[in-house]
Amino acid sequence: MRLGISKPTVSYHARRLGRPVKHACARRYDWTEIQAAYDSGLSVAKCQERFGFSNAAWNGAVKRGAVIPRPQATPIDDLLVAGRARGRGHIKSRLIRSGLKQARCEGCGLEEWRGKPLGLELHHRNGDNDDNRLGNLEILCPNCHAQTDNWGGRGRRVKAA
Repeated sequence: MRLGISKPTVSYHARRLGRPVKHACARRYDWTEIQAAYDSGLSVAKCQERFGFSNAAWNGAVKRGAVIPRPQATPIDDLLVAGRARGRGHIKSRLIRSGLKQARCEGCGLEEWRGKPLGLELHHRNGDNDDNRLGNLEILCPNCHAQTDNWGGRGRRVKAA
């Protein structure tokens, strides 16, 4: 380090200028060790802190198959269960994206209002916001949703203290 810069920095500039890079100078990571740490539950960010690689290095390793990332999205079947609190907007978008529901009101069939996409809401037929079973969910426009028996907490039984 006579120049006060690291070997990887020299390699970067040499590559950028089209010069050959010595294999010994280029930074290398032990992706099997990184994969083991990642598989143990560490996030990508924590692995980056521990091993010092960049997002570009991670993405390159994923493309090469040196690292296998965890699936990011929870499987739709794991979302559509009773007794599990989940964000209604997230569930609604996942239902539409997966093709289980269409982006139209199930009450009146509208897809747009005054030439713009209609804002849709997720309705729980039984009024329990934690019951996300497919048969209990309905996608409605705000007008149809406001006319349901349990919209906005209507029809809920008050629990005894």
